Amino acid sequence: MTDKECRAQMELHLANGNAVAALTCYKAFADARSASDPSVSQATLETVDRALRLHQAPVRVSQAPRSVRLIRIGVVCGVLATLAGGAATYRLRTRSSVITTTVVAAPADSAANASINAVAHRLLTDGTADFHAARYEAAVTKMEEVCSLYRSTQYFEGLASALAELGEAYEATGQLRRARDSYFEALGIREKSGPPLSVAHVAHVLGGLDLRLGDLEAAERHLSSSLAVREANDDPVGVALCKKDLGRLFRMKRDLPRAERLLAEALA
Repeated sequence: MTDKECRAQMELHLANGNAVAALTCYKAFADARSASDPSVSQATLETVDRALRLHQAPVRVSQAPRSVRLIRIGVVCGVLATLAGGAATYRLRTRSSVITTTVVAAPADSAANASINAVAHRLLTDGTADFHAARYEAAVTKMEEVCSLYRSTQYFEGLASALAELGEAYEATGQLRRARDSYFEALGIREKSGPPLSVAHVAHVLGGLDLRLGDLEAAERHLSSSLAVREANDDPVGVALCKKDLGRLFRMKRDLPRAERLLAEALA
């Protein structure tokens, strides 16, 4: 379905006074398009605006700032999908634009949030591809947007994974303090509900970055925590990697006997 065909069908539904059908039509149109398609025509947004007014929904799409009008069509779809929902308030923020209007939203486990999470997952896949292709700035932009979307739906499992990947992208662009903040937030989420080895992995990455930043006390705390979890969960490769990094740390702290012991154990 083209933008023009979608608008024509919406106009037909509106002529019959059926705003929900018009918005459903728009959602189907949006779902069928690529998540990377950044915009929808102004004429179609104006038709959406009329449908929203008829539905008495507190969102004014066509009167939003230009940056919001050009928000990804998949995200617009997620916003529109909230219209059939309950009584909670909902705010959507992305890196490139901000929707500060409060709308009536469906419950947290609704199809609306599922739609937004699907958009976030596609962006995460694109961002990971950018990272592996050494397009680090593009990866940062997409990962930041993914984190914003997952926060908006309170999908914390996805958020923890995205934060860890965002940390890697920040590191690749030399933004080490931002990388540490991302890893630290990911660790906090993992510690509440994540599998033990996923907690250990993030703690290890965070400890390694602490080591690079020269914060030896924080590095020792996080690396020791990771080591303890890995030893308790039969992860010999992870144990060896932790001991290697702890050996480097104790060399920096001038505790050479302990450093040599850990490095020898790592190679055993």
